[in-house]
Amino acid sequence: MHTRTYSFIAFVFYFAMSSLLARADTRFELIPTEPSCKQYEYQIAVPSPNGDLHKGPVRPFFCTRDDFPESDDLAVLRRLDAAVADRQIKDIRVSAYYYSDVRVARFICSRRFTADAKVTVYRQAGRRAHVSEPFMSELANCKVSVRFLDIGCDVFAADSVCRSGSVNVLHSKVMLIRGETNWAVTVLSSGNFNKSMFANIEDWVVAVTDVGSKHERQVACIFSTLEELGGVPAIPQGYASGLYSRCIGSWNAGGADNGVELLMMPSGEKFYIDQMVGDIEKASEVIIVSQYLSHDRILNAISKTGASVRVLSDSAWHFVLQSGAPVGVFNVADTSALAVIQQKRTVDQAFLMTNYRGDGGLCNTVHARFVVIRSTSGTTVYTGSAHLRTGSFQLNLEQQMRIQNPELAESYVKFAERLTLAARTSAQLPSTGIAIKATELNSCIEQEE
Repeated sequence: MHTRTYSFIAFVFYFAMSSLLARADTRFELIPTEPSCKQYEYQIAVPSPNGDLHKGPVRPFFCTRDDFPESDDLAVLRRLDAAVADRQIKDIRVSAYYYSDVRVARFICSRRFTADAKVTVYRQAGRRAHVSEPFMSELANCKVSVRFLDIGCDVFAADSVCRSGSVNVLHSKVMLIRGETNWAVTVLSSGNFNKSMFANIEDWVVAVTDVGSKHERQVACIFSTLEELGGVPAIPQGYASGLYSRCIGSWNAGGADNGVELLMMPSGEKFYIDQMVGDIEKASEVIIVSQYLSHDRILNAISKTGASVRVLSDSAWHFVLQSGAPVGVFNVADTSALAVIQQKRTVDQAFLMTNYRGDGGLCNTVHARFVVIRSTSGTTVYTGSAHLRTGSFQLNLEQQMRIQNPELAESYVKFAERLTLAARTSAQLPSTGIAIKATELNSCIEQEE
């Protein structure tokens, strides 16, 4: 307990000093992941509910391993490299549920570090699969020492010490890079540091800011909270929430920085959902891009709003609707909640055809989870690491943003419009599971949470 007390005092001192150094406005940029895949051929033609015969999957998001880049030219890393350049770094902190793309580890290790630089990787406790062996090996050869801190408990283990109602899962996807001369770069995303970097439909927000800015403090409070939670196997919800709230409150870090407010779940869950529900109720248009949609309060707001509502989701959702059976990690309950709302009002729903197979093989998926809300007063976007499920907001460690920055919000609008053009209704998609040629069928990669 004394170690954690000293850790909190260190952050107090850090904020007291860094508040004197903040200078420029924080600049935010959306880097979407939108894979573009070649045309594949089915083993046999597959009918759709409207009677069309499909000879191949709908492009552009049905991918195999052959479609993905082997080079280091990943859009997010390219943007980070431009922001950091060759400047010296004193601190890198990164949190994710999965780490497997070694290019991320290489990016970290290839930086110019100060003599006292630190790198900390926050990872989900339990299964080693959360950090791949190649990723670990790359970090082991880093020219700066890398510290790992395990958070939560393994909910899949037979002898799990997880408790019902406790915060068991580290699901936030955040990177914080601090430079020697008090600049900072952050990444906040829906995606993990694995195939999410190139294969899934994801959203990544890169921010360039200063140490001591409101945004940098909000990110730093996420990591200070994770520091306090390291090694705690089953985290009481109130304890996790209290740590983050105390950090934000102590340093007046609440509210928006250049139109973007960052919150950590479960601490900010009620405020965040209250704001989203209120915005939906006043909206003229709501666009939801999400792998799942079963949060009871969000669905209730959708059922009551007078706005037009469009939902874009993964084609696996469509196959669950067609078969009435689970497909991969998608289950009937995940799809039935929205179906109840659709019995009461019109909700335009379309699907993005990805290579998500029911046998557990996964090439890619719609892994973004953002909500665009348009009204007479402007556009607001809600996005982050949490799936749009009640439990994700209340029982996971997540990061969420409320975006009212006009330029950043418009980037999300354009992203949603591009996805809408690629989406198809249930009647336009194959009515049954599909198989491509045998040589291509096995070109899938790891599972996604």
